[in-house]
Amino acid sequence: MILFVFNGVFTVCGVIMFMLGVFILNEEANVIKVASFSVGGCLVSLGIFIVSIAVFGGVAAKLKRSFFLEIYLGLLGLVVVCQIAFGVSVFFALRNSKGQLDKRIEMRLKDHFDTAEQSHLDKIQQRHQCCGVLGPDYWPEEHDRERPDSCCKGNRCRDDNKNIYKKGCVVYYQDAFELLSKGNVIGSVTLAFCAIEV
Repeated sequence: MILFVFNGVFTVCGVIMFMLGVFILNEEANVIKVASFSVGGCLVSLGIFIVSIAVFGGVAAKLKRSFFLEIYLGLLGLVVVCQIAFGVSVFFALRNSKGQLDKRIEMRLKDHFDTAEQSHLDKIQQRHQCCGVLGPDYWPEEHDRERPDSCCKGNRCRDDNKNIYKKGCVVYYQDAFELLSKGNVIGSVTLAFCAIEV
C-alpha cells in the first residue's frame, strides 16, 4: 500500500515537471534559449522518465517480484541523481554573475531580432509591449528602417510618437531570467521534488 501511495506522489511530481518543461519549452521557442542546454527539454524528459518509472514501480508492486522491485529501486536512485545534477546545473546556468546573463540575453535577442520573421517579432513586441531589442531606436539605428506598427499601442504608430512603447524587449527577458535566477525557481523545484521522492 505504501508503495502505491509513493508511486502516486512520484507520478504527480513527474507530471508537474513535464508541464513546467512544456511551458519553458514554449517560452524558449518563442524567443531565446539562454542556458547552454534546453531547460524545458530536460524537464520534459525528466518528467516522462519519472512517470515511466512510477508505472514500472506500480507493475513491480502488483506482481510482487523482488527482481523488479530491485530494478525499480535502482531506477529511483538514478532519478534522484539526475534531478540533483539538473537542479545544480540550472543554478549555475541561470546565475547572473557581473551581468553576464544580461549580456547573453541581449546578444541572443539581437541575433533573434536580426534573423526572425517580422510577424514573429510583431507578436513579441505586442505581447510584451516593447519595441526593438533595447528600445524604439533599435529599428532605425540597427536596420535603417521605420519602427513597425507593433512598437505602438493599438498596433498603430502615430507621427507624434506618443504611443510608442519606450522599453526594449530585452528588459522583459532580463526580468524573467533575473526572477528565475534570484529565486532559483527551476532548480529549487527540481531539488524539492527530489527531496519529496527520497
